[in-house]
Amino acid sequence: MPTLISDAARLVPALKARAAEAGFAACGITSTAAIPTAGERLYAFLGAGHHGDMDWLAGTAERRADPRALWPEARSAVVLAQSYAPAHDPLAVLAEPERAAISCYAQRRDYHDTMKPALKRLASWFSEVAAA
Repeated sequence: MPTLISDAARLVPALKARAAEAGFAACGITSTAAIPTAGERLYAFLGAGHHGDMDWLAGTAERRADPRALWPEARSAVVLAQSYAPAHDPLAVLAEPERAAISCYAQRRDYHDTMKPALKRLASWFSEVAAA
């Protein structure tokens, strides 16, 4: 039977490669307990009103404060990132006061529409490979 170490040695590089193929700019794996102050920092952020009108963020704070609140048996978390960097210099428009400057993320498709399908494909693949 494979050990946890050999499974990780096999799965981590494959996961990172597959994440890159799916368009993710970065892929990392960390402990679910890696940021012990995450909950405290989240509640301070919310308490200061930095979440604006995103009331859902405050309403789901308990489960967002610690990933183990959702999955107590989880030991690791996969963290992925997508880049919204355009091919051109996004600050160049600031030199042209007659033009409007639009945030990089707002110039592209909504990240919910691009990231969610990629996450689902990656999770499906990972489930199959990890079970093998």
